[in-house]
Amino acid sequence: MIPVDEALSRVLALAPAPRPDLVPLERAAGRALLEPARARLTQPPFDAAAMDGYALRSRDLDGPLRVAGTSAAGHPWSGEAVPGTAIRIFTGAPVPPGYDRVVMQENTVREGDSLSVATRSDATHIRLRGGDFAEGDVLPSGRKLTAADIGLLAAMNVPQVVVADQPRVAILAGGDELVRPGQMPQPGQIVSSNDLAIAALA
Repeated sequence: MIPVDEALSRVLALAPAPRPDLVPLERAAGRALLEPARARLTQPPFDAAAMDGYALRSRDLDGPLRVAGTSAAGHPWSGEAVPGTAIRIFTGAPVPPGYDRVVMQENTVREGDSLSVATRSDATHIRLRGGDFAEGDVLPSGRKLTAADIGLLAAMNVPQVVVADQPRVAILAGGDELVRPGQMPQPGQIVSSNDLAIAALA
């Protein structure tokens, strides 16, 4: 008898190298990534608000502030960060240049276009540009792609990946005593079960 590790290495040595298979992301989950995937953009692509609230300059926290505009996801505000102003902002929206923090709306008091900060926090509530990954960053090969990997690849703007071709495995059950499930065994026969279990494991 040879050790299990040696037997396994002998069997695997007989297997050919995996062949590449180019598949769209929606068919890549559970497959083995054969070639590295490279990010095609930076995420976030801009400084983004992590909360609904107001973008303002830290030096203006004492207020009062004038609400000068609104920045929403997909609809950025393009004005100038004038001292003493704040911008109504929503989660995911670009933080206009010149503003360095987002104050949660629950921590503010607004009357018309006049705004004051009621509760201060050290948190800026801004997701900085490139905080997740930068253009050119690589997801390395040699990993079984999970749901989280698929989401990451999609965010990287990668529409398809090269994975290992799925092997075809044949399971042969041998023995005159075996019958298929659903058949009634005759004297001296048994129902074949190991082959189905092994196929499920494979």
